[in-house]
Amino acid sequence: MKRIRMLWIGMILSTAAAAAQQDLNGDWQGRLAVDAKTSLTVRFTFSKDARGMTTVVLNSPDNTAIKNTPATGVAWDGVNLKLQVAALGGSYSGVLKDGKLNGEWTQPGGKLPLILAPYQKPVTTPAEKKTLTGSWHGTAKVNGLDRNVVLRFKPDDKGEMTGTMTLPDQSDEQRPLEDIQFSNGKLDVRLAPVRGTYSGTLAGNQFNGMLKLPNATVPPEGIAVVFKRGDYVPEVHALKLTAEGFAQLAGKWQGTLERTPPKGQKVSSPVALRFEKNTAGQYVAFFDITNQRVNTLAITDASFSGGKLIVKVALMGAEYQATLSDKTLTGQWSQGNGAVRVPLTLGR
Repeated sequence: MKRIRMLWIGMILSTAAAAAQQDLNGDWQGRLAVDAKTSLTVRFTFSKDARGMTTVVLNSPDNTAIKNTPATGVAWDGVNLKLQVAALGGSYSGVLKDGKLNGEWTQPGGKLPLILAPYQKPVTTPAEKKTLTGSWHGTAKVNGLDRNVVLRFKPDDKGEMTGTMTLPDQSDEQRPLEDIQFSNGKLDVRLAPVRGTYSGTLAGNQFNGMLKLPNATVPPEGIAVVFKRGDYVPEVHALKLTAEGFAQLAGKWQGTLERTPPKGQKVSSPVALRFEKNTAGQYVAFFDITNQRVNTLAITDASFSGGKLIVKVALMGAEYQATLSDKTLTGQWSQGNGAVRVPLTLGR
């Protein structure tokens, strides 16, 4: 009788262990070595639906295009896992061993080893939240041009860190950040508005790190960007216009910029050229592109004489030459060192 009881207890323990082994709920993360210099962090999130079936979504902190991508055909027997990710044309198969899933990611063109391990988001302490809270600004060189970036962080009502990103050279809009992680001086954040990521280490009052962007001019490992604590103060481009000339130009001039890219469809963008006087009494101007939410793009140089206007936008490598007639500016917009030349008429 005692032996039967021991066997029964053993069966219960074995069943409990198998049930624990079968539970994949939560996040499992690993890295895909795409090549010798490039790797991609992938994170599978497992959960159970109302029917008790295992569901899986795939995310990549390194690639904002891969977000909550569903997996199908999920097969899990407590040891072996198989699933497909149709949106990426890939699949994964792995075997649970020593607390990790050892397997392969398969896509057209080949297979890559991928080991997944349970993942827990780093915990940000109250002191670390206080350290991160505030504004941080840096400069990233993209397409040969320096572009200012401002990150702002603060805790929400639940104490979770939230953040926004602003590109002050072109817009004052604060757009939300995602997947903010800050622990032990290490910051990782997803810059969803530009489909990029940033990883940096705190050193004094600045973060030293790498910015990754889906841009042909940005190497796979990213570009070095330093974010310094403090508010960003934009450069003022005071225009050398006469009082008489400014009086003729002051205000908002609007029109539509139309161009047809090679082998593409015509692109129409509502634009505006604004001449203003700032609080210091300086003449300044800005170029707005409404459908791209650009409203702080500074005119960096301007001349106006005999009804002839020339303005330059350094950030775009652009220039507009026009003739003023009554309340209309008629001229040509050029961009990319003259690669793009299109007519542009603006009215006030």
